[in-house]
Amino acid sequence: MAHYQIGVDLKDDVDLFCARTGLEAGGAILVRPDGFIGWRSRSSHLDPAPILDDALNQVLCRDRATL
Repeated sequence: MAHYQIGVDLKDDVDLFCARTGLEAGGAILVRPDGFIGWRSRSSHLDPAPILDDALNQVLCRDRATL
């Protein structure tokens, strides 16, 4: 899966981000530019690529069968 990063990695020394978003280490979150949370996975997965792909298809209203 192609991905893009804008800016630099951030470091959260006191785990405030995880506490405020309900994520565990290795979790993931998709946030729109207006701050709306479109998808969240509280913990990590053995094979995250298809899970993230499905999440992106869902939040972008794309039908997986037509891709």
